[in-house]
Amino acid sequence: MSRFSNHAIVYAQLIVGGKKIGLQPFLVQTRDKENFQVMPGIEMGDMGSKFGYESKDNGWLRFSNVRIPKNQMLSRFSRIDDEGNFEILGDLRVLYACMMMVRTHIVRYAGMCLMKALKVAIRYACVRRQFRTLEDDKKERKLIDYQTHMHKLGPLLARGFIIQVNGEIAARRQ
Repeated sequence: MSRFSNHAIVYAQLIVGGKKIGLQPFLVQTRDKENFQVMPGIEMGDMGSKFGYESKDNGWLRFSNVRIPKNQMLSRFSRIDDEGNFEILGDLRVLYACMMMVRTHIVRYAGMCLMKALKVAIRYACVRRQFRTLEDDKKERKLIDYQTHMHKLGPLLARGFIIQVNGEIAARRQ
């Protein structure tokens, strides 16, 4: 968001005639199309990668007294007529189902990313030799043979399996 986006979909408090309606989605222009400068009243910054979504560009966005026009409201499930009356369209359970699907995907892929990192760490520990043994001064022990190393990798391996299995179970229930 902080590096590449010109627009953002933002959930903001909808206020019509001084009355707060609730959170609604809006498509907001965040940068000028001509010079790529941040629009007035908007601040943006980089947050780094999100666990499970390393390929996504995550950032933060802050608005200070920014008014969003009515025509930028994403109005698939709600709308405002010309008199200022707010109306909900469709079934709200559909929105809830979409949100739950995204959350189960985050859990599934977080477990997969943890397992990929552990695969690298365990393979390295099986191959890397370090420190000479007391019995034979010319032989070095593998990292995986050290008890403290196994106490670090073992629980993480179990946690990775649990996260991955729970994500699969949650995805099947949808």
